[in-house]
Amino acid sequence: MEQMYGTRQKKGSAPPDAPAIRGEILNISEGGIQIWLNQALGYASLVRIEYDDNLLLGEVVYCRQERAGWLVGINVEHALLGLNALARAMGAS
Repeated sequence: MEQMYGTRQKKGSAPPDAPAIRGEILNISEGGIQIWLNQALGYASLVRIEYDDNLLLGEVVYCRQERAGWLVGINVEHALLGLNALARAMGAS
């Protein structure tokens, strides 16, 4: 399980300084990600997930209590993978 952290915001509001939430990535598929958190996220909340060298943007599709925490499913709408390589490539152009 990989460590991750992310931020959340409700649809319709866009606070850029939303607090970070630490969690664990349990599963990643082509269109989604399943994470475990120590707090609940609201249905349809927008989330930003950062792990390793990657950034994912998505929307919460479910959140249920499990293992003294919360199992959260997120539909990934945008993914930027390999951010350091991208930054180097952008700097070289």
